[in-house]
Amino acid sequence: MFDDQIEDQTATGFASALTSGIVSVPFPLLKWYTKLSLNDTELVLLLQLIAFQQIDRTDLPSMEQLQARTALKPDVLASTLHKLMKNGWIKLESGVDGQSGMHTDRYDLGPLWNRIGQAWAADNMMQQFKQNAADNPVPKVAASGFSTSAEKIVPIPQVNVTPGRTNQMPQSKTPPNRPAGAPIVLPPPRLGPSLGGINHSGVTKPAGMPDIFSVFEEEFARPITPMERETISQWLDKDKVGETLVMMALREAVFNNKLNFRYIDKILLDWRTNNLRTKEDVKRFQQNNKE
Repeated sequence: MFDDQIEDQTATGFASALTSGIVSVPFPLLKWYTKLSLNDTELVLLLQLIAFQQIDRTDLPSMEQLQARTALKPDVLASTLHKLMKNGWIKLESGVDGQSGMHTDRYDLGPLWNRIGQAWAADNMMQQFKQNAADNPVPKVAASGFSTSAEKIVPIPQVNVTPGRTNQMPQSKTPPNRPAGAPIVLPPPRLGPSLGGINHSGVTKPAGMPDIFSVFEEEFARPITPMERETISQWLDKDKVGETLVMMALREAVFNNKLNFRYIDKILLDWRTNNLRTKEDVKRFQQNNKE
């Protein structure tokens, strides 16, 4: 009888899980996310953003909501969101609600769908190319100097013609992992940068150095909003202001008791206008103004 109750509860739970909602995720995203230079953490966060929009009807989930579903630490969550926006996977859009007239923000997943569509198109073209090569094999020796077949491309060694000498085919060593006489098969092409092959290399912070977003949250004594995060990202990525100068502007705002993003942006604009690019430039400029 106990087993029957377990089976009934299992069936009820499964039915409830299905009726609570099903998230539609394009299969190419799951199939090619590593080829698109996404890691597991970024994939999970993208899936949660999709779920929030499809099931919860929430276009801008809070950091607390995302953290509850992903179990990511706040600094990891913030840096992953920043990376996805910086690398063009998602956008943070602002607008005005047509009915209420209120200002609204939302995560736009349009760039993600475009990347998936491009990846699918590239894979489809590759499959067609392979099929055409199989149906219409080219001659064994082509004008390009390659011996070709439908399945492999084998480079032919070049012969240097020298007058007065007997020309021989050059000798080559057989790699240790390839049997003698086996063809050299060139690797298939990979998805390029336009399909997500983005170089994620960046400056590695020394151990213990706080994340810039965490510093702002500590000074403001509250979590910063997605729009504020986007403002910081624009200072760093679009305006090409170094983290050091952003930190200096934040400290100056704290010192002047004007802790708001408009004031910090005004400071950075003033420094850019005066062509101040380094910490030393700012200190020299401030010293000259005091004198």
